[in-house]
Amino acid sequence: MSNELELSAKTFGLEKEQAEGITKGLETIIAERVALIDTYEGVISLEVTEGNLKTFKELRLLIRNNRTKGLKNWHKTNKAYFLAGGNFVQAIYNKEVLINESMEEKLLGAEKYFENLEIERLEKLQTKRLNLVSPYLEDAHLMDFGIMEDEFFNDYLELKKAKFEKLESEKLAEANKLKLEAEKEEERQAKIEAENVKLKAEAEAKQKQLDLEDKQRKNKEALRLGVEKKEREARDELERKEKEKQNAILLKAKQESERLKKELQIKKDAELKAKKEIDAATEQKRLEEIEKANAPIKKQLTEWVDNFEIPLPNKDNKTTLDIFSKFNAFKEWAKKEVSKIK
Repeated sequence: MSNELELSAKTFGLEKEQAEGITKGLETIIAERVALIDTYEGVISLEVTEGNLKTFKELRLLIRNNRTKGLKNWHKTNKAYFLAGGNFVQAIYNKEVLINESMEEKLLGAEKYFENLEIERLEKLQTKRLNLVSPYLEDAHLMDFGIMEDEFFNDYLELKKAKFEKLESEKLAEANKLKLEAEKEEERQAKIEAENVKLKAEAEAKQKQLDLEDKQRKNKEALRLGVEKKEREARDELERKEKEKQNAILLKAKQESERLKKELQIKKDAELKAKKEIDAATEQKRLEEIEKANAPIKKQLTEWVDNFEIPLPNKDNKTTLDIFSKFNAFKEWAKKEVSKIK
């Protein structure tokens, strides 16, 4: 184990001496297990009988003690030594304990062989009885039928079956009753439907007659209304034309009245304007005369001479031109004379 120990120690970063210190005392436990393995190899091949159950159990307990009191104590004590040593110890423990557990598991299987057979038998019996009862009981899976005596279970099954069949028979009878009632109801509904069809046909025929009479009445009414409408439209057209004629006469009279009013107003406005112009001219002349009367004689004479105007009757006449020339010379002489006034 020395070389193996050295290799394992290096895997976890430990020196050989450290590993030997940690594994101190483990050799005794391993040696004890070697002896147990020899015994195990002889016992595990024994036939599973009632007489051998005690042997299986005693050897299993010894192997368990080797694991729990030997390996487990060693594991618990040394793992806390330091972290690296603990990991080393854990690796050894995991490897070594598998050997014990494998032997224990097989011995326990041998030890519990008959017990497991009974459990298996009960499970199969439960499944079988559950299949028998389930058709007659909704919550059959909630009950444990494996522990029932055959006679008790058979009575229970017959009771549930009889009760179920009675209920099924009652349901069938009720269903047949409902079916019969449904058939009677269907027959009654068929009669009602036939009667309804007949009544509907009679109603439709009567309605057609009423519709025909209503159509004839509406046609007569429409004809009457059409005649009345035409007469009313003719009256309305005559009234409209008469109204248009009256409106035209009134419009013409109104237009004539407005024309006369406008002419009268124009005449009045013209007379008023003429009167205003005459009054204005008269007033202007009066004011001018007043102004002249108040003005100096030189100014009065100048204006008087300037106002001399004689329209020429015929400019092509020689006499006219001579007179016009002499008249203008007279005006020039008069202005010179007036200018001499001081």
